[in-house]
This record gives sequence, structure tokens and C-alpha cells, in this order.
Amino acid sequence: MLKRFWISNFRNLVNVEFRPAGMNMLIGPNNAGKTNLCAALRFLALTAGKPLDVAAKEAVGETWNLANVYVAEPVLRFELDCQLNDQGTVCEFTYHLELRATIQPGPSTPALTVVSETLSMTGGKNPHDSWSLSNKGDRAKITAGTTTLRDLKGLASTQTALCATSGVRGHGPLDLFRDYLRTWSYFNLIPSAMRSTKVIRDEAGLLSDGSNLSRTFFSLHNENPRIMTRIVEAVKAFDPKLDVFTYQSPDPESVFLFLEDEK
Repeated sequence: MLKRFWISNFRNLVNVEFRPAGMNMLIGPNNAGKTNLCAALRFLALTAGKPLDVAAKEAVGETWNLANVYVAEPVLRFELDCQLNDQGTVCEFTYHLELRATIQPGPSTPALTVVSETLSMTGGKNPHDSWSLSNKGDRAKITAGTTTLRDLKGLASTQTALCATSGVRGHGPLDLFRDYLRTWSYFNLIPSAMRSTKVIRDEAGLLSDGSNLSRTFFSLHNENPRIMTRIVEAVKAFDPKLDVFTYQSPDPESVFLFLEDEK
């Protein structure tokens, strides 16, 4: 459970704290930062498994315009506190990430690099134990108490330590936190993208812009029709005449989705 999310110098967000509770609604005028807050959450989630520039591109569509133009130091800062369950035991995590933004990156210059990254955990099966990850950009250490469990040298500063270790399991708290962070999603559904019939492969879920909506629904229709029934019932809340989703026999590159009303 996310308890606190703090961000500074991400687009128009400077020293902004978000403490979610249950279901939350963001209300404000245009350009207040509602979308940027959601994009920041998604960006941070993506950095747990992808290089920084790739994460930025997927989260906001660009890599060069992330830092607030009115802040002198081009460093993006993220902090979060969360509470996770580890096989019935409550663990408290605190995560800090600082990234340096290159104002005008060239073709071979990364737009974002890690300045520092720390992750700490308290609680667990032994409440007196402590566990931490510390990353200075090119070298990271994983420690339990005063014992170094792993010394990671030669890290690429273009990715977080969470990302660099994503292919290696075996560090319980690190794996638990990374898996949690990667569950965060944000959908900014774009009507023109949602109307696309193009088959987008190698994506396990719905893309953030909805561009693989037809393919996702078609897969659910074949693999889990009960979920599709629940989706139809949900859509009926604002389109009561809807009866069923149907599909034209797809070719390898296209899926055509139709909404049929009750006869």
C-alpha cells in the first residue's frame, strides 16, 4: 500500500506530496499538474524494469522536457513510503531516487542519469533486522544490518539499480518492492488510438493510450469470457443499451471490435 509519494522538479510539479487513501479523485484547473502526477507515478514504476530514457518516452512521450524550466538545478527527485506484506509479515519501505536531466541531450547523450538511489526496509520476520540498497550511479550495495550481501560495480547510470537487478532474483526485500512498483499503471486513453485495429504483439496488458484495446478485448473474449461479461456490465453504467462486444474474423495484422446494442 502506498502511503506517501513526493516529487520535485518533474515538469510543472515542484515539492508536491501525494498521500492516497482508498479511491482518490484529482480535481483542478487545466495545467494544475493532475496528468503530470499520474505520469510521474507511471514513470517511476517503469524505471524498475526499463532504462530511464525508455521509461520517460513511454510515460510522457519524450525525454528532453522533464525538468521544470524554472528550477535552476536540473535534478528530478522522487520519494515514496509504502507498506507491503511479505508472507503475512508487514514491511515498511522507503525509496529515494534522484535523476539528473540533460537539458539538450545529443544523439549519444542520455537525457537522464542516476545521481543517487536508496531503498530501505524495516520490519520483516525479525523486527530488529534492517535491509537497504544504496546506489551512487555506477556502484550499488545491498546490505542487511552491517553485512554487505552484494556489491554491484560498473552499473550503467542510465538505469536504476532496481532495473539492473531485475533479471536476478534472490534478494527478498528488493524483489518484493520491485514487483510492487511494477504493478503501478496509468491509462491516458486516447480515442484515436483506441480505434486502432492494428495488432500490437508482445504486450501482456492494455497499453497506456489504449492503442491495443481491440486486441486486448479479443484475447479476453477467447481466454476469459467471464471478464468480458463483467466489462460489458460496467460499460452499461453509461451505455445501457450495450449488449455484447463482437469481432470480425481477424487477419494476422488487424482486429475489428464492434459494440452491439440489445435487439
